[in-house]
Amino acid sequence: MLFLVFGIVSVGALVMIGAYAFQEHRVLQSRHMVVQEGLQIVADLQTWKQKPAMLGGGSGRHGFFNVTFNTLGYPHTLLSNRVYKTENGCYLLQTVGEAQDVELILSAPSCSRSDFVTRVVIAGTQPGDLTWLHTPPTSFKILQ
Repeated sequence: MLFLVFGIVSVGALVMIGAYAFQEHRVLQSRHMVVQEGLQIVADLQTWKQKPAMLGGGSGRHGFFNVTFNTLGYPHTLLSNRVYKTENGCYLLQTVGEAQDVELILSAPSCSRSDFVTRVVIAGTQPGDLTWLHTPPTSFKILQ
């Protein structure tokens, strides 16, 4: 009888530990996917900036003024022209500063301010033109 009780308790504990580990892995994997999608958006922004204006790009424009997800060719799952949502996370584009740099804010898995992972300020088309900020923003507004 003692072995039966011990077996049931140990199996229950193992199931609880496994469920907790699976949940933690799922949250971590979701955040990794948000960063991966964010890197793709950064690459798309830099590619758009290098593309000639005749072909729909931002070459010759001052900074990243008025760039939106529609401009970049993201037509699906848009909450607004500046907010893009996937199953992994939510992404916000906003122009910052006098130089018209663009800031990409990444969150996982929702658009809640408490879920923000990181922010990227993109000043140009070179790898050194990226500034990664790993602190949550003070406010989150969906811009139209």
